[in-house]
Parts: sequence; structure tokens; C-alpha cells
Amino acid sequence: MKERGFTLIEIMVASAIGAVVAVVAVATMQSVVAARDKCALIDSLNGEVNYVCELLKRDLQNLYRDRENGSLLESQMQESGDALFPSFRFFTIKRNKLRFDEPEGDVYQVHYFIKLDEETQKKTLMYRCAPVIAGLEEEEEMSSGGIMMPVSENVSQFEVSFYDDKQWHEEWVEDNGDLPELIEITFSCGADESRDIVSRNVLLNIPRLSGEVSADDSQQDVDENELLSGSKNEGAAFED
Repeated sequence: MKERGFTLIEIMVASAIGAVVAVVAVATMQSVVAARDKCALIDSLNGEVNYVCELLKRDLQNLYRDRENGSLLESQMQESGDALFPSFRFFTIKRNKLRFDEPEGDVYQVHYFIKLDEETQKKTLMYRCAPVIAGLEEEEEMSSGGIMMPVSENVSQFEVSFYDDKQWHEEWVEDNGDLPELIEITFSCGADESRDIVSRNVLLNIPRLSGEVSADDSQQDVDENELLSGSKNEGAAFED
């Protein structure tokens, strides 16, 4: 019996089917790898955003307030490239010392601001922390000292808003004479190689210290005292 081999047409059909299967397998593998890389990127961005928000949240929850000299809480908009970002600084209380070989207390001045790379146009959120040392002038204390480090790169959005019981403000200065009731922080960052952006919003309530009153409450107390004084004077005049 004569053995029969594969014909040319059968070999060509088998090769075409094999090529199609290989292309589909490669495309599927590429899709799986791309999905894995995207998940890793999103996870990394989520970690970065959560780290920044938790750092801000912790510092604001430990906000230092002085009954006699007031509290430092200041945020002003500064231009960085084609956008405006807040320059946010305040006093906070930290348990861990920055310098173990130097004497320092537990009150620190922290500063969050955006630094722009002129070449790549990359926006980086910078964090500066400096111990508050008695005897230094305020301007010297605010502008130098401590440590400075980047906490997030490729920042696309960094907003800080303040609510004073009447309206929201983009800026907050020491001249306000009081602390805001609410602080809202919005932070977003992405990656150069993709359009994926991760954002988080944090709303913080600034609790009042015992015996601490706002400027509006103080004015209301003054008005009520004046009203009571006037009523007493009218009552005395009526008795006469």
C-alpha cells in the first residue's frame, strides 16, 4: 500500500491557521501585559495620592495653636508654569524629631508648595519641615532651615480651600485673625506615559479649643453686652 503525504494546499492551510493562532496569542498576551502595567500604574498613583493626603491630614489634625500669639495658617496662590497652585504653610506638632543630635521641641513649621521643572514642565509637590526655634525672627524662621523633600511628582491638581462659616476662600492669610472651620484639599497626579489621573478629596474640620471664640462670636458678645447695658440704663431711668 502506497503511503500518502500532505499536499501543498494542506500545508499552506495549516500554516495559515498556525499564523492566525500565533497572532491572536501574541495580541492577547500584549493586552494582558498592558492591563497588568496599567493596574500597577494606577496602584502606584493611588499610593502616592493617599500618602500626600494622609500626610496633610495628619499635619492639620495636629495643628498647633497658641492662645496668646495666635496660630500660623497661611495659604497664598503662586504661579507655577501655566497654572496657579497654593503655597500652604502652618505650625504642627510632631512627636518624632528631625535631628536627633540637636535640641528641638515638638512644634514644627511645615510648608507645601509646587516646584516646576523648567525643562520637562513636570510639577512636583515639595514638603519642607523645620523646627520652630525660639529667638529667631519670623521671616528667617519661615524661609530657611529644616528638611525639604519631594513627596509627589507629575502633579496635575493641588487645591486648598477654606470655609469661614460664610463662604469658601482659595487663600487664607494671617490677617484673617482666626482659623477656618473647614479645610478642603483636592490632590491629583498622573504619569507621563499615560493619561491616567488619580484624584482624592479630603475635608477636614478644625476643632475649636476650649474657650476659643471667633471674631464674629466676639463681636456678637460685644453687641449683646451693649444691648444689655442699654436696657439696664433705660430701666434705671424709668425707676427714677
